[in-house]
Amino acid sequence: MTMDIDPVQETLYNVRNRVPNFLDLFQAWSQRSAAFRDHASAQFDIRYDDTPKGTMDLYKPPEFEDGSLLPLHIFIHGGYWQAMDKADFSYIAEQFVQNGIAVLIVNYDLCPDVTLDHIVEQMRAVVTWAWEKGDTYSLDPHNIHISGHSAGGHLVGELLTTDWQSRGEHPVHPSVIKSAISLSGLFDLTPLIQTTINTNVGLNVTTAQTRSPMGKPCHIHCPVLCAYGGLEGEGFEMQSAKAVEHFTAQGLEAELVKLENATHFDAVDTLADPHSVVFQWALSHIKKVKG
Repeated sequence: MTMDIDPVQETLYNVRNRVPNFLDLFQAWSQRSAAFRDHASAQFDIRYDDTPKGTMDLYKPPEFEDGSLLPLHIFIHGGYWQAMDKADFSYIAEQFVQNGIAVLIVNYDLCPDVTLDHIVEQMRAVVTWAWEKGDTYSLDPHNIHISGHSAGGHLVGELLTTDWQSRGEHPVHPSVIKSAISLSGLFDLTPLIQTTINTNVGLNVTTAQTRSPMGKPCHIHCPVLCAYGGLEGEGFEMQSAKAVEHFTAQGLEAELVKLENATHFDAVDTLADPHSVVFQWALSHIKKVKG
């Protein structure tokens, strides 16, 4: 796709340009994740579809005994739909499993090999898998929670605006998702069209609007947290603020949190910090369902 680059939107959304040491951060994520996997109670590369990257890793509490069902947190990684891997984010699961919660870290196929429509369908397949087959892995289908960072935050929005009861022969109940967290998520994709990010994603005006959760009706009515880094610029602040306005207008209990002194990449680490407002929010909503 050949298109003129809008320097304003490029500055707002090209997050790697705003954080010069991003490669060091990626390496730290990878090392931290590898260290956790070395001692984690986990099942790797569970298939949710037959595509190349249609796999996920399941982490369970170390003291878990078969016979009961675990609450489930599903994490969707970022990377502008064209980079990163579930193995980079295993560390997200550590604090959850220590609190008795199972975690799925999911992969998805990447652009430009696939379209954004394809990735959205994959994430719907993950939730459907958890609803229909989770109990065979000791997961409670009535206590499912989701989170995502950056592009993963966008995919969280797509799951909230999915009409689950209209899908297939065995519709998923619209109460399937009990809470949702978007960290530096994207809800209006039209600003990305004239950026270098779009080189591999291939959005045009029509597809950007179709794949934007903003403006679409919500079919999941659960509490939502939209958080963004205080150092990542007004683009992501606007995205999260507008999303909260939209979700609130749809009748959802939506909350906006500014993570002071956090960059775009720091934002995801809050989900692995037991003292952060993000992790405590996630934990409290899971406990509400357990109670």
